[in-house]
Amino acid sequence: MGSAGDCLSGQLTLFPPVSFCNEAAMADVINLRLARKARARDKAAQQAALNRAQHGRKAAERQQEQAEADRAARKLDGHKRDQT
Repeated sequence: MGSAGDCLSGQLTLFPPVSFCNEAAMADVINLRLARKARARDKAAQQAALNRAQHGRKAAERQQEQAEADRAARKLDGHKRDQT
């Protein structure tokens, strides 16, 4: 019989190598419901930040951005070739 130091380490060819010793640490246990809720909260916070950036502007800023977008669209249309 081998000692506790042997622990089947050289007998198995699993990839990645797995040790079956008593000294092996176990992974932390997590509550999946809490993890799912935390992920949903993070997603909601990101969406809220996006909404604040998009809708939290003054009317003049929104009109200026719309005018720039229209100007860019007209410029692009002006450079297109005719399909005749």
